[in-house]
Amino acid sequence: TNVRALPLWRRRIAPLLFIGIVVFLVIAVFGIVVAGKIINAKTPWPALGLDAPVAREKQLRTDGNALLKANRAPQAYQKFEELQRLAPKSPYAQKMMVQLNAIRQQEELSKQQLAQAQQKFTEGVALYDAKKYVESIVLFRETLAINPNDVNAAEYMKLAEQQEEQRLASRAARRATTQQRQTTAANTATARDT
Repeated sequence: TNVRALPLWRRRIAPLLFIGIVVFLVIAVFGIVVAGKIINAKTPWPALGLDAPVAREKQLRTDGNALLKANRAPQAYQKFEELQRLAPKSPYAQKMMVQLNAIRQQEELSKQQLAQAQQKFTEGVALYDAKKYVESIVLFRETLAINPNDVNAAEYMKLAEQQEEQRLASRAARRATTQQRQTTAANTATARDT
């Protein structure tokens, strides 16, 4: 068992030969790694442990979140509803369904409020056309309280206020004229009597 005593063990290897062997081994390892990557890129990963339902759940979650970010709540609701059917005990799916239900209720409430604002605006226009400016101003203010972005209601309210101011000014002018006539008539009657 005295293997080290053999003459080949005492012989030195040329440095170029040693470096060549090391380079060859490094290139061989690198080639094996590259070949493995190429094979993995072409081969699907069925052995990852993700069976079809889990992969579908992941896809639904990803799609639903993307739709939420794009402000498309109805489509996101459908995705999370399907996710909840696939995974009824998933806390994430339950949380998202609660959140989406709240969004849907808010949108429905907004639609109802906008319909109510439109109805008040229509009634206000009818009163404005009937020259009932005070009542129309009240309805236009209610419309703007519900929907502050309604430009038409703001414009009609401004017009109704101007018309009411003109009506009040003309009424005051008529009263002043009537009082002036009465004062003049009284002064004339008093002057005749004396």
